[in-house]
Amino acid sequence: MKAILSRKELIKILLIITFVYVLLQSLLFFINDKNISRFFWLEHKNITELINSGIPGKSDLTPVFKIISDHHFWLLRAGVIATSVLALYYKDKNEGLFNLYRNITISVLILLVIASGMITWILKIIVGKPRPYTDIDDYSAFSLSQKYYSFPSGHTTETFSYIIPFIYFIRKYYIFIILLLYGFFAAFTRVILAYHYFTDILFGIYITALTGCIICYIVEHRAEKSNL
Repeated sequence: MKAILSRKELIKILLIITFVYVLLQSLLFFINDKNISRFFWLEHKNITELINSGIPGKSDLTPVFKIISDHHFWLLRAGVIATSVLALYYKDKNEGLFNLYRNITISVLILLVIASGMITWILKIIVGKPRPYTDIDDYSAFSLSQKYYSFPSGHTTETFSYIIPFIYFIRKYYIFIILLLYGFFAAFTRVILAYHYFTDILFGIYITALTGCIICYIVEHRAEKSNL
């Protein structure tokens, strides 16, 4: 087991995450998020606009990205099932590995409920941001229509709800890089399918990373206390 994260280290990580988010969010503000997101759209109501944008033929890739976007979760779910099975296997054999796999499993489940569930859907309803494919510009707060559920991206928060605990507890650079690239690509598919803008997926990553680190920290310290 890696050394337990201290409160000071946790705060440092949260500040770094926030700094990176603010930096990227500011960049998107200056370069116009809507225009940069539109460049990558494969699916759009006005297909003529897509063709005239100089990206002909890209829409042929739509089915491929739909499969990746909607079904990549099974790989992540298999990973969490594996950690739960490994936790049971090592329960009476290796305390360090048992704690590692248990903490990952518990953190993922809590994060799925809090970040991917409650926080995401509460924000979607309150903000009421129209999805890109609707061609609607006006927000509609407290709307229950799917077309106003653009912010934040639910697929992104769910993806990173699986990823963050693995990164937090394993703490290997190669795990960090591989899972981060996987998460970014999965989130990016929501932009190219015109379901979300970059700001939607960026905030989804931010709020999940922030919530995830706090939840993992609590789970880690509670597990340590129970072992004393």
